[in-house]
Amino acid sequence: MYFKATWPPQRYEAAVSSALARWRPADVGVVLDADERRGWLLLDDAGAKLRDILAQRRDLTHWKRVLPRYAELQLATARHVPELLGLGVPDRRSSVLADRYEQLLDERGPLRIGLLEGLSRANTLRLRGLVPRVREWCEELGGTIPDTIQHDDLHDGQVFLRDGAYELRRVLDTYLESFTHVATPKQIRQSYAIARRLGRISRALTWATVVRHLGARKRREERGDVPGWLALFLEVA
Repeated sequence: MYFKATWPPQRYEAAVSSALARWRPADVGVVLDADERRGWLLLDDAGAKLRDILAQRRDLTHWKRVLPRYAELQLATARHVPELLGLGVPDRRSSVLADRYEQLLDERGPLRIGLLEGLSRANTLRLRGLVPRVREWCEELGGTIPDTIQHDDLHDGQVFLRDGAYELRRVLDTYLESFTHVATPKQIRQSYAIARRLGRISRALTWATVVRHLGARKRREERGDVPGWLALFLEVA
């Protein structure tokens, strides 16, 4: 079994994992028990980590099987967005993301403007100048693909294989093809390009939340994360 005790910024994980296990039991870890108030989670053994499997034989076939399942989970849980927000999932919907971005730019602490591992004043001005464009991208994205849950850290250390079945915890085309149920291939491609940019803002927001809850020593270690993700956003903006 696997026990996880989450910390305050991610305490919602226990409740969300339990909900996903009810809605999509074949795609996520088996929840044996959960204490939603404390953020404690007890999971059944999920099997071999995909990272260990790929270390023996690098084969993209695994991702071609996993990503469509992930997309199906996203589409299936879109109707549960109000419930997910009620459980405490951070709200990064297209209707509010631009506001969250603008609010982050008003927080001088996480940005470290002009400081070591921080944003330069020039890049800060560029980020502020992009606020109207970010709003346009959010509006365009919101009119095409439904808001839903996203993992935010999906890599081969978060996918497990047990008894021949994957537990979620040409590859891009395989993933995007699942969304042809809700939009045309052209619309999906355009939305992907936008989402790839906005995803870097979402990561910056995640790290801003994390850094606020860290002690002084750990905060120093992670001081470059928010500026770093915003700099990566500038690279594709």
